[in-house]
Amino acid sequence: MDSSPSLKQLVQQGWKYHRATFDLYLWLGGTEWSQAAIEQVMLPELSRLAAADRGAFESALRVRKVSVDLAGTRLTDNALAAFLASWPRLGLSHCSICFKVQRNLLTDKAMSALGHFAVAETTGVLEELHATHQLGPGLHREAVLHFLSKLSSSGKYPLWVKRRRCFRPVHLRLGHCGIQNPEAIAEELESKTGARVCFAEHQGCVRMSCINAKSGSGGTCPLAHLYDFRSQEQPTELAEPCERLTFSAARERERGKTFLCGSCQKSLPIDMFTRSQFQKAAAMDDGRGESESHLVRRCNECVTQPCCACSKELPLTAFANSQMLRPQGSRRCRVCASETWWCIRCARPRAQSDFSSFEARKGKRIAKVCQDCNKSNTYFDRRHALCVAFSGRYAAAPSRLPCFSREILSCILAYARESQFVCIGMTSFTCTLCNKTFSFLANGGDGSPVERHLRTSQQHAKRLRSFEAGKLVELATTGLEPERFSHLGLKGAFCSSEQLKEAASLVDVWALRVQEPELEASLFNFHSLRTREEADARGPRWASPEQVEKARWILQQQSARRADELGAPAHGQAELASFFASVGGEDVARGSQRAQHEKFHKLQMLCSAGGSDDDQDPETLALMAFLSD
Repeated sequence: MDSSPSLKQLVQQGWKYHRATFDLYLWLGGTEWSQAAIEQVMLPELSRLAAADRGAFESALRVRKVSVDLAGTRLTDNALAAFLASWPRLGLSHCSICFKVQRNLLTDKAMSALGHFAVAETTGVLEELHATHQLGPGLHREAVLHFLSKLSSSGKYPLWVKRRRCFRPVHLRLGHCGIQNPEAIAEELESKTGARVCFAEHQGCVRMSCINAKSGSGGTCPLAHLYDFRSQEQPTELAEPCERLTFSAARERERGKTFLCGSCQKSLPIDMFTRSQFQKAAAMDDGRGESESHLVRRCNECVTQPCCACSKELPLTAFANSQMLRPQGSRRCRVCASETWWCIRCARPRAQSDFSSFEARKGKRIAKVCQDCNKSNTYFDRRHALCVAFSGRYAAAPSRLPCFSREILSCILAYARESQFVCIGMTSFTCTLCNKTFSFLANGGDGSPVERHLRTSQQHAKRLRSFEAGKLVELATTGLEPERFSHLGLKGAFCSSEQLKEAASLVDVWALRVQEPELEASLFNFHSLRTREEADARGPRWASPEQVEKARWILQQQSARRADELGAPAHGQAELASFFASVGGEDVARGSQRAQHEKFHKLQMLCSAGGSDDDQDPETLALMAFLSD
């Protein structure tokens, strides 16, 4: 075959195997694949590449997920059947498979071959199938129904997601294939097999999860996602497959308008400038000619910034886009980003040798902690290390650790939980009883700061005795609204018994104003709020009974004053005046009695000589009579 060398090169360029994640990508588009080309060129070359990447002592290449892209290659039913029949002989381990065969010439025969392939024991699990825009006869509803029935008869589907401990449906895209009456497939499948499908029209239905799936139960999870299945308009023609190899040899096309850099005086494309450079140039124009704007505009090669790892001033092109999203001062260049990892605790880039093997096993997007910070905080991550080891992630070779059930892992976490009143974070721990936070980075190298606080803190011991005696009450167990305690100025998780009584006696002002609308919000603002929360239009929520009575008294005073200003006394003004008059009379009478009693007492002290009244002489009696008048 004359085109075999170019086809072999096409397969070699499309083979991408990641040894860290064990993902395999097969980009085989860009040309027309016939049945003879698949059998004589593609499959032997794929077998050779798989044998080259697997180890000398491995019988199959370890693959977690494989993505096969055969879109736009004018693939026929016989060519696809030949590819699927030879798949088990490629030397790949059982894995998840994603097939992309859209924009081809497939019919019902191809759906039957895909159904037998998906349920076969010698193949992996079909996670995704993209088969939209099929030209020619297209697909019939019976073929799709037979394909879904084959999936429902297998124990592989719906898919079990081990990491999230739940089921999810197979992601199918079979739109624009000329299927008649596509809505009837759901009812026909359910009446025939009992399985359900979801048309993925809800916002919560995505490629990896379904809104109708229930955690831990496969019976309630739909069998498949039929994404955009109701759109069945077939294409009138297919684009000719273009050879990818010709693009690498073709000359580079013009990218558009170039801009002049004011520093290096080079004409560069727009992607070599940041947006801020164009904003500065626009501010400098100010009605002047465009030729002056390049004087302040600098390209990414001329603009420099320091790398937080190597402390060198490097151009912006030395930093990846993900690093540019970080705050300034924590960006690493490409070389340092590949050689160092970021410690989430000390917020510094550290060498990969400064991290333990457990931290090195974490994914790229998961935060890592260096060994020095692990020594300062021996509680975080280590409590869950046992659960991670026996979660089933390391059940395969070479570790082959057993997989525990979720109930056993929950019991392990409950046994290894934190001490009472202690909440442990990445950089600090908080004692809710003392309402204090302590940093692990400032503990002076102590390997057990939590135990030291629980053993030696006198304040913690005193508050613990008060809690055991019932003098301290946890706010969560009171059953009252948390806003009541916030109104009293409490910020912790505990309160005294007196504060609990005070919080229980508070009146809900908002509910009171519904019954008494005349009580405006301004009447309750006479006292300074203990909390700094912003009062909304309804005013403060809580108030003591004394404050409510004072608000009512202020309301009476305002109504009386308003009646005096209008010149027409209100109906109850006379009663109010008589009430104040009676109160004033009682005060005057009580004051007169108290004055007479004090006067008589002083008189007795002044004139008494220690004898009886009969022994006193007439002059003393006359003086007492004079003073008593």
